Amino acid sequence: MTVRLAIGKIRLWERRKNQRVPAQTLDARYSKDGEQRRARIKDISPTDIYLVTQDRWEPGASVPLTLERLTESSKGIRAQVRLRAKVVRKGADGVCFALVHEFGKPAAWPTLMAKAVDIAPQKDAVGLFRGTKALAFLLCISPSAESRVMQLFSRRLSNEGAESATEITLKAAELVASQNLTPVTDVKPDTVVRILEEGAKTGEAVAQQFWAGLLATAALKRLEDAEILEFVNLLNQMARSHLLILSAACARTMQNEGQPGVRPGQDPCCTAEEISRMTGIQNLASVEGNLNLLCVLRLLEPIVKPWGSAQVERVNLTPTPLGLRLYIHCSGKSGLPDATSSPDGKPAS
Repeated sequence: MTVRLAIGKIRLWERRKNQRVPAQTLDARYSKDGEQRRARIKDISPTDIYLVTQDRWEPGASVPLTLERLTESSKGIRAQVRLRAKVVRKGADGVCFALVHEFGKPAAWPTLMAKAVDIAPQKDAVGLFRGTKALAFLLCISPSAESRVMQLFSRRLSNEGAESATEITLKAAELVASQNLTPVTDVKPDTVVRILEEGAKTGEAVAQQFWAGLLATAALKRLEDAEILEFVNLLNQMARSHLLILSAACARTMQNEGQPGVRPGQDPCCTAEEISRMTGIQNLASVEGNLNLLCVLRLLEPIVKPWGSAQVERVNLTPTPLGLRLYIHCSGKSGLPDATSSPDGKPAS
């Protein structure tokens, strides 16, 4: 689907809400009887989709679909978008599904998709559905942020940045939906734009997940604005390696059901080699520098044993209350009990 055709079809969708259009360049992936299967998309609109498949479901059955771009140059997350669907009817050569949108009214999706034409970096069907789904979530949690969000994506972010911001938003939407909770509708535009603009600077999946967790936390009002900005500043100072080390430290420290604390008899210290095994970081020489920054940021307890000797020393890999709090809220685990700390790192009363 070319840019010109995409824009023309989306504008046509806006005028004639449920018109279906051909989609020869797409297919969809779904699970059936425990197997991943693939089917060609015969046609699609903002509200429904028709798959050419021999598989059948009962009307009303829910079927998660993943739309994928059928080009050899497509790579990774940028070539797909996950959608929820319900079976409407069976056809001679396939099945028609109604698309189920978690955020925003179905009748609003043609309008949202028309707006997504102006902000989606990739203006094929997959890119437009990604942009529409992201825009629906953002305008659900912060309706007053529309003009600033549109300006951010269309004028201030590069194509790569817009792709990253879209991915962060989609991950955040999935985190919120997975918890079956209703997001607030009054997140401040400043908060939304700040998270997306800063998060858009990275294309790393690990970092995107942390930024998505922070956006989901804002959408569920689990932190005050001052705390969110504190976490924005912390995430801005960390690279992928820092996030991997912090995640490993917090994961080994949290007890069953997410309660913070060191397991009885657990040694809080480990070697650089052990850190490398937990995080996948192969450059042992960089581990010390990464640990030092995490200590400076007050996310890990101070290193109590010296480094730099011929033999690598064991160090305390214990997160601070602030480090645990950051991990819980930015890793998608904010539904767990949180008895950590306030933003200044002091234990919660």
